Amino acid sequence: MATKNNINVNLYNGNNTSVPFVMVDYLDKDANGHCALMMIDSCSEVNMLFKNMINHLCLKKIEIAGIHVINGLGSEPQEVTDVELNFTLQSMVCKETFSVCDIDYPQLYEYPVIGLLGNDFLFKHKLALDYSDGTLHTSNINTSNLSLADCEYFSPIDLTNKNYRLPVVSLKLNGKQIVAGVDSGATGNLIAKQAIDKSKVPFFSLGDGDTMVGSNGQVATQMGIIPFSTVSASEKGEKVIEAVAIFNIIQDYIIPSQNMVGENEGQQVPPVEALLCSSFIASQGWILDFGACIIYKRKIKSCEKAKVKSA
Repeated sequence: MATKNNINVNLYNGNNTSVPFVMVDYLDKDANGHCALMMIDSCSEVNMLFKNMINHLCLKKIEIAGIHVINGLGSEPQEVTDVELNFTLQSMVCKETFSVCDIDYPQLYEYPVIGLLGNDFLFKHKLALDYSDGTLHTSNINTSNLSLADCEYFSPIDLTNKNYRLPVVSLKLNGKQIVAGVDSGATGNLIAKQAIDKSKVPFFSLGDGDTMVGSNGQVATQMGIIPFSTVSASEKGEKVIEAVAIFNIIQDYIIPSQNMVGENEGQQVPPVEALLCSSFIASQGWILDFGACIIYKRKIKSCEKAKVKSA
């Protein structure tokens, strides 16, 4: 439940954080007010609270949901309990369900990081994670009035795809198309070794490394500079945008190939073979609009380009 107030919240940028956080206000068990940070994690379906940070929170245990198991890339499955937390995000008063997870999230900022808000929260409240101006705001776009000709990049978010439950886009490696998750909670791009082997894409190895993936902590990887293309919808069907980025190379798929659910049950969906991290999304200036169910970037108009040059 939440109020219907529209919000436009600046993302927290203390200590040069590379993933998006928002400031929330809440009351503790003694009705004292506090400020804290929550990460916006586009690839987590559920909201999470970090167990070691919640002793003073005023929480209501949800008896119906009980205990269930969650899992994530680089983490072991764990049993979690669901609770309700009341908090305020700018003018939006929220009562949300959170899974309490035994995760020791790094506390690097001026305010404590108590948990994360997943894509179910973003869909529910029709919010847009806007990397073009560093805000989280209420979706303000009417897709019927948005022309592909106005967009430098455009990709739908498929709400009906129950197999992935995360926003995905298409990439091309050496001409071979793969599926990639768009993960605001990751500090580094990830790619499966199988995708590199199958595409035979040339890359420059940078040795071993690791990266933070949402709430899952550090994932050990190899690193390499890899050329690829993002695939955008356009008036002429498809537009390919060349890019080069550092990827962390992992052994397993992000999400393996599996049988579809729903109308096309029995058919196979391709695996998710890569994740695009928060800093890459920011470099592209993408807007992840969970109200309009699209990922897009508007073209800069000629008059706006002139203003930028003159500045």
